[in-house]
Amino acid sequence: MRTKIGLAAHFAGASGARPGGLSLHQSGKPRLAVMPVKGQFGKTKTDADALTHALTAELGRFSQIGIVAAATMFALAKRHLTVKEIGRTTGANYVLEVAVHRKDKATHAFAHLVDAQEEVEVWSARYDLAQTSSHDELTGVISGNLFQVLMKHAAGPPAIEEAVQRHKLYLKAFYHVERPTAKGMVVARRLCERLLAAEPDHVLIRETLAWVDFHSCFNGWSSEPIQAFRRAGDEARAGLRCDDREACLHSALGLAETYLGNLQTGLGCLRRAIALNPNDAECHTWLGIGLTYAGDLEGAQAAFARANVLSPDYHPIFLFRGDAEYAAGNYDAATASFDRFLMVLPEYHWARILRAASYVGIGDLKSARKDVSLVSHESPTLTGKHVDQLQQARGPEFRNKLLSRLSAAGLPWQ
Repeated sequence: MRTKIGLAAHFAGASGARPGGLSLHQSGKPRLAVMPVKGQFGKTKTDADALTHALTAELGRFSQIGIVAAATMFALAKRHLTVKEIGRTTGANYVLEVAVHRKDKATHAFAHLVDAQEEVEVWSARYDLAQTSSHDELTGVISGNLFQVLMKHAAGPPAIEEAVQRHKLYLKAFYHVERPTAKGMVVARRLCERLLAAEPDHVLIRETLAWVDFHSCFNGWSSEPIQAFRRAGDEARAGLRCDDREACLHSALGLAETYLGNLQTGLGCLRRAIALNPNDAECHTWLGIGLTYAGDLEGAQAAFARANVLSPDYHPIFLFRGDAEYAAGNYDAATASFDRFLMVLPEYHWARILRAASYVGIGDLKSARKDVSLVSHESPTLTGKHVDQLQQARGPEFRNKLLSRLSAAGLPWQ
């Protein structure tokens, strides 16, 4: 689950300018080279070139990735370099190849992400397109799908083991926030504070700190939820003062405002994030939980559905969709969603708490007590009183029913 992620860098050539003059190399962002699209997307080769430019621009919205300029890639394509040579020439860690094939009335697009150093494929996908498909439709799903895969690969264990220089600290923090544990949150906060001491305008670290607070209070790893939500909002605002076009910071601020009960302000921030980066699955996921808190469960499910198109099976979708299903009284569907989420992050206590309440809703008290017992053993501070503070933004009827079910499952008040 993220930290997230959005628009902050303005790219010129193969390097990017960030607030405070932070270069791509200094920020430790993975760099991606997008090869010119092969094949024919529309009626002429010009349409394929336009698709290349559109895809490069959409990927440029994700500020965690440095994008090599399209003009550079068009020039390099004429030299017939290997993937490793492209990486060496441009400084890219990854190369994206897209090919479009038309047969009869069908159009198929194939995307391949390649590790430039190892020259091995990291990810691939096939897209079957309608005749009326547009640049926006194809670039949206490719960029949304690609982003999560690339960031997880870049922040994986090998990168963590090598992360001994300052410009690697962000990936280390990202790694821990994507895989939240009590110890990991302590490490992530220390990494963020260390990086901010050297680079106070590193806006993505502000968002990461906000997520350290979110994860910590929802899992009982910090004892003051309201204070943590306010601190998360302050971090997001500090980042936005450096760059007010960073989508992930608007999302973080939107979540903080939502959890504090400022629902309309929160929704405004969450929608602003999507306006800045409409193809970020995380932004749609966070909008979904904002709409859930506001009582728009139909709108929430639409947001989750869009997130799943952009990044299929992205695990936070299942946590927040489960919350929406629980709020709607669909306890079987809620339980199934929490099951999917916990397969990825079994130590995420908040998912077990909500699953326990869902179990009570369907009459499975034995399973509910098992989840609550595990949470109480692993995180004794996650009590009924703590849950009540976490859910202050929701109405008393919702809170009372939730707490009654958790009490029946054995969760102590304090």
